Amino acid sequence: MKKSKKVLLVYPGKIGSTFPEMPLAYLYLSCVLRENGFIPEVIDMRLEEYNSVDPREYLFIGITSVTGPVIKFGLNFAKFAKERCPDITIVWGGIHPSLLPEQTLENKYVDIVVVGEGEETVKELSLALYEGGSLSDIKGIAYKSEGKAHLNPVREFIDLNSITKELPYELFLNKKYALDYFPVHTSRGCPYRCGFCYNLAFNQRKWRAKRAELVIDEIDYVVKKFGARHLSFTWEDEFFIDKNRVEEICRGMLERGIKVKWDAFCRFNHFYKFEDEFIKLLENAGCSTLSFGGESGSQRMLDEVIQKDVKVEQIITTTEKLAKTNIRQVVSFMSGLPGETDEDMNQTYRLMDKLCQINPNIYLNGIFLYTPYPGTTLFNLVRKEFNYSMPASLEEWANFGIYRNVGATWQSKVYINKFKTISILTRFPFYQKKFSFKDVGSVIGGGRFSKFPYNVVYYIYSLLARWRWKKRFFRFPLEWWFLEKAMEKVRGFI
Repeated sequence: MKKSKKVLLVYPGKIGSTFPEMPLAYLYLSCVLRENGFIPEVIDMRLEEYNSVDPREYLFIGITSVTGPVIKFGLNFAKFAKERCPDITIVWGGIHPSLLPEQTLENKYVDIVVVGEGEETVKELSLALYEGGSLSDIKGIAYKSEGKAHLNPVREFIDLNSITKELPYELFLNKKYALDYFPVHTSRGCPYRCGFCYNLAFNQRKWRAKRAELVIDEIDYVVKKFGARHLSFTWEDEFFIDKNRVEEICRGMLERGIKVKWDAFCRFNHFYKFEDEFIKLLENAGCSTLSFGGESGSQRMLDEVIQKDVKVEQIITTTEKLAKTNIRQVVSFMSGLPGETDEDMNQTYRLMDKLCQINPNIYLNGIFLYTPYPGTTLFNLVRKEFNYSMPASLEEWANFGIYRNVGATWQSKVYINKFKTISILTRFPFYQKKFSFKDVGSVIGGGRFSKFPYNVVYYIYSLLARWRWKKRFFRFPLEWWFLEKAMEKVRGFI
């Protein structure tokens, strides 16, 4: 029987999500599949039912996953597919399977794991499965053969300049994605060594980027073809690693008369050195928001535990510079780290309050509870020094509550529970002196909360968050326990 050239790409999640972000990785994989004669189809479990899918129609099924509850939904689909077609090949990829390929392969609903970047690997894998070729020659995969797991050599990183700007957006534009911030991806990886970050293992501290002229061409393309008016570079880890490239992109946008707003990630140890002339260029070229990882107000934590390579003084200087602009500053922090003390967190609170005093146009994006990702420096630390036991199976990882319930052994249960509460509380505008009902739509992602009854609930919780933060009162968090349960029921995770 002739094999199908159709490939089904599945994005796991709980159905019912309101305007989720586009699964960008599938945009690039779909492009590669098409270029090589295959027919990609995408099922987003957050937006559509899959009961009518017939797995027999496809050459293979691809499932992507990050660490945590998303795995559960991926397993649900894999089980569904195997029950209807036991011979279907199910390929897992994404961050989690890449970090733990051999353990992932132990699951009966996993046949092949794509390790790392998928474009070149999926091309070779598709051809091998269609033509009956050997899997042993394909770099960047792990697979089962005769009951044994085989881990092939790693694949070299691709040249991002080889990616066409004419990506198959039409596969996604007819679905209900949040495209008011249109995604454009210009680089991958990060050269820094933050102890909590998956990049250490996934991208091996390597940063790669498209040439500035190609980025300008792509921006011009999506603006003209899709009417994009606000671009997001926040899909990539660090936009400003090469300042000269950013300057060239900005000048190119101005020369072509491209009028759009755009957002990106930046590091404090970069921005604090930026000259006024360069910052003005960013504004003139449409930069409207920059996001930063502050992580901690304790220099000891930044240096000894997080290894952020950032100084508190750089955070303050950057904030002072941004206060003179119209660029919105977004800053995120962390809690619950190994070796962290109440005094470390008090220093973080004080820094956050100080940043708000310096820059009225700041958005504090939360204090996220530390989660030990496999393959990271801190993950190895908590296993070695705090006797932390890693989940032993894919099913156990599916119950791994990112930013929530991870069985922390490096802090007391009372301490972790306190910061579980704070991690939800600080997702609301807790730091703002004034917050009216009409301001709900102005928060990041506010479009998802602006309709009844979400706007009412969001506003009430914002008032509670502001009161708790002002009083530094985090005990008896009944309203946050209720919200946690509600979010788990609606989204499947926090």
